Amino acid sequence: MFWFKNGKQVFGMQYREQTSMKISWGHWFAFFNIIWAILIGLRYAFIIDWPETLFGKLYFFISLLGHFSFVSFSLYLLVLFPLSFIIKNERTFRGISVIIATISTTLLLVDTEVFARFNLHLSSVVWNLLVNPENGELSRDWQIFFTPMPLMLLAQMLFSRWAWYRLRSLERQKWFRGVGVVLT
Repeated sequence: MFWFKNGKQVFGMQYREQTSMKISWGHWFAFFNIIWAILIGLRYAFIIDWPETLFGKLYFFISLLGHFSFVSFSLYLLVLFPLSFIIKNERTFRGISVIIATISTTLLLVDTEVFARFNLHLSSVVWNLLVNPENGELSRDWQIFFTPMPLMLLAQMLFSRWAWYRLRSLERQKWFRGVGVVLT
């Protein structure tokens, strides 16, 4: 139902404000997950051989930053941004965002370990080898990598709540634009 106040739609304004807040919060949440993905993704730098030249090392480092920031922000852009228009309740939206981000970071953590052991990235074939009950010891080892999942979920939930209640002060930050330019 729409109510009019001073010739404006009150319901429409509330929807726009809520959606705008969810989108703004989503940018900060994506930034948090970009930093987290870069920190987890740095494991790849210690697994593979570094380039010989200084230019190669610089390119590798910039490529690593760009890759993980792009993957994290594209997850926000393709999944969470459309959900901000569909899901009306902000708590439900933040809860779904936290669950998606936790699953993504856990899979990234598992992928880094798969890459460290087999020099392969996580795929359906590698996943079947890992969870195959015939490989008893190997199958038990992989369960260890899901133990930090509750801690990641807790960190995501805490940041989600903190960023939502500090959204107005975070929007006034000027350094964020510079960091956004560097990471993209």
